[in-house]
Order: sequence, then C-alpha cells, then structure tokens
Amino acid sequence: MCKSIIDTIIEKRELLAGWKEVHEAKFGADTHNIPDSSELDIAKLNGATVNSDTCNAARKATALLIEAIEEAAKAKAVKDGKNPSDVMVLQQDCHHHLRNVWFGAITKRLSKFLDEMLAADLDSINSSYRVSTKMDAVLRAIDKEFSLPANYPKGHGDAFKYWLKMMHPGALLVPVTRTSGSRQDLAVEGAAAVYWNRKYYVEFLDECLTGHKDNILQENLWTVLTSQEMIALCRVFAILHYTICMPMRFLAGNTHSFGATGYDWSARSMGLAIDALEEAMIELEKDGSKLLSEDFMCSIFSKMYNGGPFEPLTEYMEYMFGESICK
Repeated sequence: MCKSIIDTIIEKRELLAGWKEVHEAKFGADTHNIPDSSELDIAKLNGATVNSDTCNAARKATALLIEAIEEAAKAKAVKDGKNPSDVMVLQQDCHHHLRNVWFGAITKRLSKFLDEMLAADLDSINSSYRVSTKMDAVLRAIDKEFSLPANYPKGHGDAFKYWLKMMHPGALLVPVTRTSGSRQDLAVEGAAAVYWNRKYYVEFLDECLTGHKDNILQENLWTVLTSQEMIALCRVFAILHYTICMPMRFLAGNTHSFGATGYDWSARSMGLAIDALEEAMIELEKDGSKLLSEDFMCSIFSKMYNGGPFEPLTEYMEYMFGESICK
C-alpha cells in the first residue's frame, strides 16, 4: 500500500511534466502558472500528521509511509543546506475509529455485566429464542422485525406500520437505525429509538403473540423489551450517544474545516476533546450516579477550547436539538 502511494505520486509528477510540456508547445511558456513537477514531492509533508485506521495493517502501512516521507524530507534538507535532524512527521489514529473502539469496549463490558447479573434468568430462557444482552444483536432483531421498509421476509414492518396508524394515530415513531455493517458505535446510536419506541413495540408484540406463540424473533424481542435491565441499558446508551458520541463524531468529521474558519484547530487538537472526556470519565468512576445528571453529562466538553465552549460544536448541538446540550 505504501509503495502504491509513492508510485502514484511519481506517476502524477510525470503527468504534470507532460501537461506543462504540451501547454508550452501549444501556447508558449509565459501563458500558464503550472508548477514544476519537482514540486510534487512527499518531502513537503515534513511536519505533517498522518492519520490512519487503528488496525495493525493500517498502522504498519502508516509507519512505512512516514519512513518514506522522513527519508525524502531529510534528503531535501541536506540538499537545501538545512539540518536533517529537524525533520518530523507525526502519526495519529483516526478519531472516528477511536470512537468506535471506545464504544465497542463499552458495549462488551456492559453486556458482560448484565450476563453476570441475569445469569439465572438467561439460563431459564429457551436457547432457541436466542436472547442476548448485546445491544447490537438487539438492534439487528429490531431492524428485522420493525423496519418499515420490511426488507426482512420474516419481519412484520408493514403490519406494524398499519397497526400503529390504527391504534396510535399521529404517534411519534423514531426511525430504526440501519444495522447493516459492523460499526461499533451502532449500539449507542440505535438505543434511543428502541428506548422511545418500546411502548409501541411491546403492545404490538403482545397482540401478535396472543394469537400465536411460534415466532422466534417476536419471542426474542418480547423477552428483551420487557426486561427492566435491558430498558436501563437502552437509556445508558442513549445518554452516551447524545452527550459523547455525537460531539466526538462532529469534531472528528469537521476538524479539517475549523482552521479555515479562523479557529486555532487541527487534527492534533482532538486531544483537547479526549482530555475533556477523560476528566469526565474519572468523575463518573468516582460517582456513577452522575451519568443520570443532565448538567454533568452535557458539560463534558464545556471547557474544551481556551477554557470555554467551542463555538462550532455548540452551534451543531443547537442545530440538532434546538438548544445546545453542550453547556
């Protein structure tokens, strides 16, 4: 992969030289501002930060690419009469992937906690119902049964849509999160919809299972959605999504644009958000009840930028919720 990147740059350098040559042959040397092909050089990445996935293969490719950049930058520094020891290229994990790693670990830990707490109950449930405390498994079952496009042949999305219009006209139904793929923050993103919709889901399932008791998917969901512990899990994940996942996703996805709007911000500035999050997690470790404190959870990123709120993040949360929850 690293060699492919280097070879592509060399290839584009040759194309740039050919473009310049053809243009000058047709229109003269003074009719363009096409740069010299020698300017297309990875040595210019001296001082840059290379972002990559968090898996071993991506990190290895990044390390090799950094070595190539440093080698080219040192050679250029010697040629220009500068000190090659001043060459520095930084490596940083992609914060979209880091966020998913965090929530993946949270999902596994909470599922393990519930498995231990509900061990006796889970043992008494028929294994054919495939009941699980894993939130991503619950969301996939919800998507199969209740997705309104009714993409799953054994689901009842179309019947549920008709039932809801008849029994609860005008009711707010939050869309089910699409569960294809394997994003690790899926558990927190989809939890809010389950937490809100569960009152309709349970009523619909009750009517269905009263008439027949041979639907494994519906039995699975009935068991999960009537469990106080699983409802509490949905609530925890919903809180984490709104107060941590969404702000971190916005910051990671828009970091490249903040500097252009006048803020002293770059990819390395994401460390400010991580520091703020770490401080909040230390406080939660001391007092877990703070997870249910709106004031505390909504102030996690309140002093992230120069001791105060980061305006783009505040504006984003106001746009999403009508008012800022990043106080």
